[in-house]
Amino acid sequence: MENAASKIISRVSSLRAERASLERVWKDCYEHTFPIRASGLLGDAFTADQAKNKVADLLTTEGTRGARDIASIIVGGMTPSNAKWFDLVIDDVEKIEDEALKKASDIIFRKIHSSNYDSEAVESMLDNVIAGQSATYISENEDASGYSFEQWNLADVFASSTRRDGVIDTIYHCYSMTAEQAVKEFGDALSDKIKSDAAKKPSQLYQFIHYIAPRTDYIPGSPFQKDLPFLSYHIEEDSKEILRESGYHEFPVCFPRWQKQKESAYGVGLVYDALPAIKELNELKRLEKLGLGIAAAGMYIAQDDGILNPSMITIGAGEIVVAASTDSLKPLGSSNNFSVTFSQEERLQAEIRATLMADQLPPVESGVRTATEFHVRLQYLRQLLGPVFGRLNSEWLQVLVLRCFGIAFRNGWIELPESLSNRVYNVKYLSPLAQAQRESEIASVERFMGQVTGIMQVNPQIIDNIDTDEVIRQLADKQNIVDIIRSKDEVEELRAQREKAQEAQRQQMMQEQISMTAATEQAKAAAAYGQV
Repeated sequence: MENAASKIISRVSSLRAERASLERVWKDCYEHTFPIRASGLLGDAFTADQAKNKVADLLTTEGTRGARDIASIIVGGMTPSNAKWFDLVIDDVEKIEDEALKKASDIIFRKIHSSNYDSEAVESMLDNVIAGQSATYISENEDASGYSFEQWNLADVFASSTRRDGVIDTIYHCYSMTAEQAVKEFGDALSDKIKSDAAKKPSQLYQFIHYIAPRTDYIPGSPFQKDLPFLSYHIEEDSKEILRESGYHEFPVCFPRWQKQKESAYGVGLVYDALPAIKELNELKRLEKLGLGIAAAGMYIAQDDGILNPSMITIGAGEIVVAASTDSLKPLGSSNNFSVTFSQEERLQAEIRATLMADQLPPVESGVRTATEFHVRLQYLRQLLGPVFGRLNSEWLQVLVLRCFGIAFRNGWIELPESLSNRVYNVKYLSPLAQAQRESEIASVERFMGQVTGIMQVNPQIIDNIDTDEVIRQLADKQNIVDIIRSKDEVEELRAQREKAQEAQRQQMMQEQISMTAATEQAKAAAAYGQV
């Protein structure tokens, strides 16, 4: 075990060196938007108090607001807390099985949003938008009644992949604990030095590594943590010892990436594209501030003539300046042109918000917030996100839902029929952004049916080419309309009953027709007999 711990510690050191160039990019993006979140990058750790000077250097908050707005829009559009945004689905299930899956999805959804998820999700998306990736650890809460989401500082997390497709499945989380906290967490497994400091210097910090990776020799169905698909080591860096070995049924860390870098496990964020405009606007603000100071306080020229010493002059209200003549001190006119500055500011602000896609939804104070405009803007935003949207689904939401499903199932929060054992589960997304993705598909079906309707005026029989039942089901499915749609069996039974009722009605009408015909014949026969 000691050898394994040493290898992991050595691997972390090499990963730290490999991504140093990327960390410089991330740090630059953070320092122009959220400086406090850059703590730890390139070894430069600082507190909130120390970060205030970095915040003061930001003469514009356009990048900060834009990053925050798009992060909130994406979280609200993909995982809204006020509407169910996913369903667990399995192909070819019976009605009772489908109802059990929907009930399980409802329970998981409620437990996710009754936890600390909503606040941590925005923090995670901020890291994605600014730096290009984030790390969120998912576990049970302390009393095992719900979920706990822990947003890890990006500077402390190193990632790699053992898969050919490059999906992250290996995490190294470097964290610190006080000696007192470490003893409470790991007990006698710790080195003697930490146990001694817990009594003498309980606040002394020590470094640890949490290593999570796929287990190549796991045993399916085993009840033991050391046989699970993903291994977990907690390592003390100083002693190079593994303090705890356990495992996970599912990968417990969401590590979504915004824009992947070639031949790297990492990426860059949306702020990277807006950084030139943010820097230019910051410099323009600096010049504007300088110009405003000159415009407010004035600028003077002074002659050192033996009586007037310019270096000793203080210009201010009520000040008396002693000079040989009035020509010794004169005000200089300002050549500032603030109209140019303001027009350039507006251009750069619009460019930054457009690059950060923060202009795709109207502001809260806007009176124009119709449902149609909201959905059109969401659809356009999804199109702008492009491949990022799909990657967020697979690397963020799918990992999140399947991890939460596994925790819920093992803790008995949900119950599923035995018939669903060993079946392949899929996640169906119902969020506004996922719905926007399907709007184009819906429009295609509607457009096609409109074309068919026009051709039917010439040849009505062409409708035989179309499975109209399937058209209805696809339109309902793409719009998440499921509660009012009957199953295929119910439709067949309803049509059979209708056919049976129609057949009975036809038989009744035929019987009535026969009776009427018989009565008419009898009347004719009676009339003929009376005449005879």
